[in-house]
Amino acid sequence: MTSAKPFDRSLAPLFEPITLGNVEIRNRIVMTGHGTGMAKDHPPSDQHVAYYRERAMGGVGLIGMAFAQIHPTSQDVPGEPHAYDPAIVPGLWKITDAVHREGARMVMQLGHGGRQGHSTFTERALWSPSNTPCPFNLEMPKEMELEDIDEIVEAHAIGARHAREGGMDGVEIHSGYGGYLLASFLSPFSNHRTDEYGGTLENRMRILLRVIDAIRDEVGSDYLVGMNLQGHDFSPGGLEVADAQRIAQICTASGKIDYLCVKGATYYEAHQNIPDMQHPKRLWENLAAAIKQVVDVPVIAVGRINEPADAAEVLALGHADMVAMTRQQIADPETVNKIKEGRIHEIRRCIGCNQGCIDRLFAITHSTCVHNPAAGYERELGVGTLLQATFPRRVVVIGAGPAGMKAAETAARQGHNVTLIERRDRTGGQLQMAANIKGREEIGQVIDHLDVMIAKFAVDLRLGWSPSVDEVLALAP
Repeated sequence: MTSAKPFDRSLAPLFEPITLGNVEIRNRIVMTGHGTGMAKDHPPSDQHVAYYRERAMGGVGLIGMAFAQIHPTSQDVPGEPHAYDPAIVPGLWKITDAVHREGARMVMQLGHGGRQGHSTFTERALWSPSNTPCPFNLEMPKEMELEDIDEIVEAHAIGARHAREGGMDGVEIHSGYGGYLLASFLSPFSNHRTDEYGGTLENRMRILLRVIDAIRDEVGSDYLVGMNLQGHDFSPGGLEVADAQRIAQICTASGKIDYLCVKGATYYEAHQNIPDMQHPKRLWENLAAAIKQVVDVPVIAVGRINEPADAAEVLALGHADMVAMTRQQIADPETVNKIKEGRIHEIRRCIGCNQGCIDRLFAITHSTCVHNPAAGYERELGVGTLLQATFPRRVVVIGAGPAGMKAAETAARQGHNVTLIERRDRTGGQLQMAANIKGREEIGQVIDHLDVMIAKFAVDLRLGWSPSVDEVLALAP
């Protein structure tokens, strides 16, 4: 087996503790909230428990539970919890207990999709500051009346109450970015109102400030409250960096927001919402840096940060106080422990394909990962579930494409003596072809990881050989 290497001291900033509000976090690495589709009839499920526990076991400092819907008019895709329903509380306790036992902290997001949803899922009209459809979903929303706004403000407070009752360390106001409900009030791109909730920045911020006050009134001054913030709309007539800086200053001036998680884009630029491999690494780092310049609360940087050296450099440059490695945690829940233990070469990199995580949500099923078959199936395939062989056998695998390599790795991990045969002079099969396509080079990291793992578990790899049946049988499989 390959051995661990000495810890890289340049990565030490990742492991410095940090305090958000009154909550101490063991390191600077975050798994931000993201849709999972794992709620069963909307309360959290045992699938959630296993999914989050595995990431906490892997060493991450802070975990976000995604987009719990604060109101019946909000449901971007099915399978997410309903924060407004007290039935959520027992399931939250199971999750937070599992996460806390492994030393991580957890916040629950409070979100409303606004016009960026589907009435098909809610059987209610979409709510929005103005009757302008989402550029992606194209469904006409209802312009919210003043009593609707009051209802949304109260709904955030109710969701925060249930989060606290469920043992969450804090809440995060989700929909301040991405063009979701609160963000759509903030941006002139989507807010065309002429009353006290439209026009000037002060008016457009009114609902957000009311939400912050309502949450604080509900949970008190000693509870962790964070917020997602749009660093830039990338939409015509929308918010730019200077606008985001001003919003950040106003929201944090009262002392009621403990941290900001800075993101970018709306559904007008939907490809940027969850940037895939066509986008550069660290693409929103400059937005986080711009916000950090003007606020006194910790800032989380987000956006294709999956290399440990990149994450550490973001901190070293002072561009953020914490870094989100969210899809990286889906691809490899043990990322943080592997960094700490000098096993960086064993990390299963997120390749930014989005096929298993976000794409499956829109197929109305739970998320997983094309590179990590255990993602979403932690109870069946997660850490500690692989049975060791009672009687080790000689196993021969023909074909060193990704399936053959994974089969060989798994058998070797069980304790079998494995030979892997490939007629070509290299591993990877058709993925080698896919990785040669411009803009898709990261697909090759799937092969890189499997190469490391079959070496670690001493698989006997034989390249450039097309054995006959008799030659295979001579190996006594």
